[in-house]
Amino acid sequence: MNTKEPIFYTCPNPECPAPQYIPQRVNQVYCCTSCKNRANYLRNREMLKNRYADLTEMIKADKKLARLMERLPEGKILLRELQLMGIPVDAAMKIAKNETKQGKTHFFSNYGITTTDGSIFYIIKRENYGRPTQGLHQP
Repeated sequence: MNTKEPIFYTCPNPECPAPQYIPQRVNQVYCCTSCKNRANYLRNREMLKNRYADLTEMIKADKKLARLMERLPEGKILLRELQLMGIPVDAAMKIAKNETKQGKTHFFSNYGITTTDGSIFYIIKRENYGRPTQGLHQP
């Protein structure tokens, strides 16, 4: 009689009560559906946390730009000043081409910054001219 020992697999769910299991299918990854659902929930929860943090950072940057635009009559600011104020240029919701100044415009929610050479930025306000803002945050 030829008896094979069963091959045990390890469940990738970190909270699995019994991590060693014998698969019933060839492509089975988790030991049971509850472990699969729990692992997917934990993974998606981390993604949502990061998405929420990015959104809050973008809204804070937008509010800082609004305050700066009120104080600066020309709306002109240097990159170093933006960094000191904690406005991350890479947290912009949308990056568009600026046709008039031949540069890029980084839009947050209602405000944005545009540049031509990368060191001097101009704060601009988004004007939608009656068009919908396509899902952007409206205060």
